[in-house]
Amino acid sequence: MGFVGGRVRRDDEILGLETGAGVAAAAARMFDLAGPLRGVLHGTSLWNAGAGMLTTLAINEHSPSCHHDFFALNYLRASADAIITTGKILRCEPQLVHCLAGPGQQSEALADYRRRILGKTTPPVTLVLTSGEGLDLEHPVLHSWTRPLVYTTHDGHWALDSRAADCGVEVIADTEPSLQRAITLLRREFGAATIVIEAGPSTSRQLYEPPAVDHLLLSLFQGPKLPAQAEGGHFSTFSRLRTQFAQATEGSAISTPDGDWFFQRFSR
Repeated sequence: MGFVGGRVRRDDEILGLETGAGVAAAAARMFDLAGPLRGVLHGTSLWNAGAGMLTTLAINEHSPSCHHDFFALNYLRASADAIITTGKILRCEPQLVHCLAGPGQQSEALADYRRRILGKTTPPVTLVLTSGEGLDLEHPVLHSWTRPLVYTTHDGHWALDSRAADCGVEVIADTEPSLQRAITLLRREFGAATIVIEAGPSTSRQLYEPPAVDHLLLSLFQGPKLPAQAEGGHFSTFSRLRTQFAQATEGSAISTPDGDWFFQRFSR
């Protein structure tokens, strides 16, 4: 898969966003958007490992960096009524927060996009899907901009409930918590129309058999090599994605010091 049509843009062109309108225009260029996205949204950073194989990028100092990739993550967070993550993600990223971030005035521009363009005046819910075992209730993602919610088993609820109440974290128990059931809960109990998935490949793959993701936003690193420490798990293949989604955009290409990136949207 390579860039078809158009020019390869520089990564620094995403810098300097100051307004919500600028955020909307940047996202439209990257992912060929006609307007805001709704439904279940999954954004993921991948490496094109060759032969159509797509591997997730681990988040660490060995991974290639890209301003556009970071913007895509924060654009999705700005769009969200709810964000689903996992206890494993919290353990792997002890400093994770779901705030709106970016260089310069980009965080203010993302907030302006959420408020003025989308009309969302309250923070999203962050739902953590977890067994409850080893969950750090002091983790910063549970005490930042978003409203925290832990979704777990009845045993997990019993183990966490008293401590969670002291920390101001709501815990909801279910007999068989899953990603699909979390989506149903957020729609039914919290009125979430736009739900963003921030989970690893082993969890997020549940939403592709059969597909329950409405829009998949790919940030694809095209470099020929990747340090072993930057490789995550296998995600999918291009051929598989083409069978799962009705539409695939042409995509846009970005040049960075670490190598070229390709941004593409798949939609049901």
